[in-house]
Amino acid sequence: MDSHNELFCVKNGVVNLQTGELYPLDPKYLITQQSPAIYRPGYHNPTVDNFLASILPDVDTLAALIRFLGYAAATGEVSEE
Repeated sequence: MDSHNELFCVKNGVVNLQTGELYPLDPKYLITQQSPAIYRPGYHNPTVDNFLASILPDVDTLAALIRFLGYAAATGEVSEE
C-alpha cells in the first residue's frame, strides 16, 4: 500500500509525478490517502510565478527548485534520479 512514490492521489485522479499524466482513480494503485487538491495540467498561478521569478531569475535554478519542492511535498522523497 502507498508504495508508488511517483503517484500522487488528488480529487480528480492520480498524478504520475514523473510524467505529469493524470490517471483515473482506481483501487489498483493501492493509495490510501488523497490530497484535497484538483490537478490542472499546465495551470500556473501568476502571483506565485512572479514571486519565484523575482527571487530566482535563473530559469534553470527555478525549475530545479520547483521540481524539488514538488517531490518533497508530494512524497517526502528528496532525491531525483
